[in-house]
Amino acid sequence: MNTSLPLNYFSSLQQLKFDAANGESKDSPDTIEAMATQFESLFVNEMLKSMRATVSENELFGSDAINQYTEMYDKQLSLHIAQKGLGLKEVLIAQLGAQDKSGDAKALWKDKTAFVKDLEQNLQAYLPDSIDYKAVLSMAALETGWGKHVMTLKDGESSHNIFSIKADKSWRGDHTVVKTSEFIHGHKIETDEPFRVYSSLQEAISDFALFMQNPRYEKAMSVAADGKQFIHEVASAGYATDPRYEEKLLRIYNDL
Repeated sequence: MNTSLPLNYFSSLQQLKFDAANGESKDSPDTIEAMATQFESLFVNEMLKSMRATVSENELFGSDAINQYTEMYDKQLSLHIAQKGLGLKEVLIAQLGAQDKSGDAKALWKDKTAFVKDLEQNLQAYLPDSIDYKAVLSMAALETGWGKHVMTLKDGESSHNIFSIKADKSWRGDHTVVKTSEFIHGHKIETDEPFRVYSSLQEAISDFALFMQNPRYEKAMSVAADGKQFIHEVASAGYATDPRYEEKLLRIYNDL
């Protein structure tokens, strides 16, 4: 099967990168997510075209009307598959800097490799041994886009809040108000929420371990040594409102 992709595929990728770095998309995670979905749809559509090209036409099914219907069907199928997600969309969003939390600090890590190496060392040092650090690393990676997007204070200093823990009434430390996306009854809305501020990455990790002692996460802590089970229980307990939170975490976890 010929799996080569047409030039418009690569030109669309370049356009996606350009749009993500300029204009409205630069500050709109929703716009970047929509663009990534469209690009994934294009990718799937080209795959379907390549597969169909290997099937010989005949007089019964080779008419212009049938071909037009098939093309329309493939486009709808591609969009449906892209909305469900193949994993390409999340990769594009992460690479283009899309995120739910606004107010980024200057990157604390130069790249994904540096982020993973630093987090591995700190999680192993400051996280209880009973918790699979890879699962917690997956959470930090998802919340910050592999360390590229950590919430800031008004003066631009980093909050070091790599787990997106909100500043509820029990929190006695500093906080920063950030625009974030929440899913309410399946609908995505933008809202301003207070988030905790830490003086260091180590303090953020220690507070995460303390945060997990909440009875809400009792089941998660009971299986904390099993990363996948821990992720399942954390998601089930409502750590995030995103209905695909567990799915996204598991994808990252499996890639670590």
